[in-house]
Amino acid sequence: MLFATDGSSGAAAALDLLATLPLRPVDEVTVVMYPAYFLVARPDGTGLLGRLMEGRRKAAQSTVDEAVKRLSGRGVRVRGVVAQGLEAVDGILRVVSERAPDLIVMGSRGLGPVGSAVIGSTARTLALLSPVPVLIVRDRRTAPRRVLIAVDGSPASRAALAAFTRIPLPGQVEVELLHVLPAHDWSGLQVRGEELAELREEQERAESEAADRLLQASADALGARVAVRKAKERGAVPDTIWAHADAMAADLVVLGSRGLSGPRRAFWGSTAERVIVTVGCSVLLAPVPTRT
Repeated sequence: MLFATDGSSGAAAALDLLATLPLRPVDEVTVVMYPAYFLVARPDGTGLLGRLMEGRRKAAQSTVDEAVKRLSGRGVRVRGVVAQGLEAVDGILRVVSERAPDLIVMGSRGLGPVGSAVIGSTARTLALLSPVPVLIVRDRRTAPRRVLIAVDGSPASRAALAAFTRIPLPGQVEVELLHVLPAHDWSGLQVRGEELAELREEQERAESEAADRLLQASADALGARVAVRKAKERGAVPDTIWAHADAMAADLVVLGSRGLSGPRRAFWGSTAERVIVTVGCSVLLAPVPTRT
């Protein structure tokens, strides 16, 4: 895992959650922080800006060292990095490229002028650009126990399910697998009433049966390590996910960042972006796996 921190309260919540996971000796955590660099600071650290920048580097190193110290007590391998780059996302992604983590863990709110936003700009941009799954942690500071996993059979959805299975979790985790069936508009079809009813019944039955197969395959992929229930509902995808997460008081929602609407669909305004902004819990987002 890669834990991205900026020393904010949001990052502290993510660290608290990470520290409650039953990490194993085979797990490895890289702690990374990107200090806000002055682009005009002298590289040798001289001058006023250079001295201020050196202070920021030292503060970032101190934050990283504290997180490393805390996680090292869990008996796992932990490394710390002060990132460099044009800005925070670029710096984090450089470390991702070097360390090849399976998962990025970060807080939902960071420092800076957008720190009070529902989802900080760094978290939202990483959700768009990261080549690996991203766990965006909200205020909950303990390991998730009630999890909603939205599945649609897309490559990103399968990647999200796989990413969830790799996270070390405590016992007694409850999972609801949700498939949102498409809401069709039948009003524009030039078909007589009886034929329309027959066509609609046939289409919706086929979709429901496909949903059952998908939900069962997803449950099989989770294995026996969690208690699973399956749900399917027809409606708008983000609204249905939000409603189910709220109804079960979920503390984690899992979904792909690109669904069946197409891998080229813009992230902003998409289902994934709307979910991470509106749900009141942590979100695990996975991109379409990169071909190697």
